[in-house]
Order: sequence, then structure tokens, then C-alpha cells
Amino acid sequence: MTQFSTSHIRPKDWPQTWDSGILILDLLNHDPALLDLSELPLLECLPAGIGDNAHLMPVLLNLSETPVHIQQALLVQAWQSAQRGDPPFVCARLQGPAPANEVADHLAACLTGTDHTGGHALWRFYDPRVFIHMAWLLRPAQLQALFGPCQQWGFAWAGDWYELERPLASEPTDADPRPWWPDAKQWRTVQNAVCIECALARVAFNAKPSVSQAPAVDRALRHAAETLHLSLDSDRQTYATHAVAFGRPFEDQPKLQAVWPAVASGELSLRQALAVLTRDDWKLMTIMARTAKQFTGS
Repeated sequence: MTQFSTSHIRPKDWPQTWDSGILILDLLNHDPALLDLSELPLLECLPAGIGDNAHLMPVLLNLSETPVHIQQALLVQAWQSAQRGDPPFVCARLQGPAPANEVADHLAACLTGTDHTGGHALWRFYDPRVFIHMAWLLRPAQLQALFGPCQQWGFAWAGDWYELERPLASEPTDADPRPWWPDAKQWRTVQNAVCIECALARVAFNAKPSVSQAPAVDRALRHAAETLHLSLDSDRQTYATHAVAFGRPFEDQPKLQAVWPAVASGELSLRQALAVLTRDDWKLMTIMARTAKQFTGS
């Protein structure tokens, strides 16, 4: 089983100014009444053949060509949006020596590819709710290729600000024209991004979600789909939430072990399976999980 690391994904202090760099903006999440962008030099990121879906693509804004009051307004809006958990309008701040048009061309090339089932796919990697998981999922060479000409990728997630440096990875030895694109196994995690976010929020409850739990959530979601054959996102999220919140006490619970085959065959729903647990069972799992965390220091 692949072991993923999130140790390099740590929050930083929020920037105090945005006087340089390039912003990735998602106009689908922009309210023109809050900030007028009509006079700004926005650069479109348009993949070849995107056609009528051009309005779904992100745009870039070169901060060095942006009035100071707009720079500050964008920073404030990004911070406020992150604290509220709104869908992100400001998706990332990219820094590096490359000109904005070169960055736009590179990002446009990264947006579309295969879904590994013979179809075409749009990859919204620039959305911070997706990008944070790509930061632990992708191999260093893939992430390096995704950064392209950018040296630093800053973004907001769960109210905090993150800045990742372009990985130092050896150049690919083959002639892969799309070295950034997720492979077939990774693509399942890309498709799980929304469910991972929902499960992390449920595990955290009133606290901030922890990206360190994301790989475990992803594994639990896959187990729910591939072994228990749970088809509903809500059921898979519920299973993953319990599996990560309680850990082995949930996974090894004897009553659940006895009914999982019936869930996998479709004879029982997840709700019916969980109903076999009594209040005392849940209390015991809570105590066991808390004790395990004390011993492991997690």
C-alpha cells in the first residue's frame, strides 16, 4: 500500500500584502457587486478545444499590474472567504520569474486529459479544495511538472494560508507529454476530493480539519466503495468518518465485522449495519480510540 506524507503541508502566516505574483481566479465564485474586475487585465486559461466551456475556466491576474487598492481588496476578500468556508474565488497565488502569459499557457495545458476509462476529463487542480490533496497524492515529479514555470504555490484551505515550493525532482526519463496528469489509481482520489473534504469536516466537527487525516479518509472511502460496495456518496462519507474518527476500534468491531458481508451483498444498508451497535458500543469505541491516540501521540 502506498504511504502518503503530508508533513510538507503546513500552514503559514497570511500575507500582509499582495504586491507581486499571479492570482488564479475562479469567476464562477465571484460576486461583481463586491469587487469590480471589468477594468483589470485578466488572462484566460483556455485549453485547446474547450469551446462552449470557456466560461468554466480560471483566469489569471498579474498583481504587479493591479492597482494597490484592488490588491488589498483581493487579499481581504480571500481571507474573509476562507474564514467563512465559501467556495474560493481567489484560488491561488503563484510566484516565480515566468511572465503571466507563459503561466496561463501552462495551466491551460494541465486542465484537460483522460479519465482513464476512454473519456475526457476536466481537472480542477487549481481549486484549493482539490490542490491540497494533490500536494500529498502526486509524486514529486508530477507535482514539479504541475507547477511548471512557477516556483511557489500559495493557497487558502480551512481558514489557513499555505505556501508550497516547487519540488526538486529529477526530470522524467520518458517522453510523457503530460507528466503532471494523475495516473489511473490517483484519478480515483481526484474523483473523491469532494467526499474527502466532507469527511474531514465531519471528523473535525467544530475544530479545523486536518490534512494529515486525508490519506486515511481516502483509503476508507475506497474501502467503502470497493469492498462494501457502497454507491452513495453520503454512505461512503459516513463510513470514512467513523473509520478515521475511531480507527481500529471501529474497523475491528465484532458486530460490524459480522454484518459487513451483508452490506457488501446489498442485503443490508449502511444505516442498518450501524444500527446493530448499542450506545455502550459507541461509548467503548470512543474510549478505545481516545486511549489509542494517547499512546500514539496523534
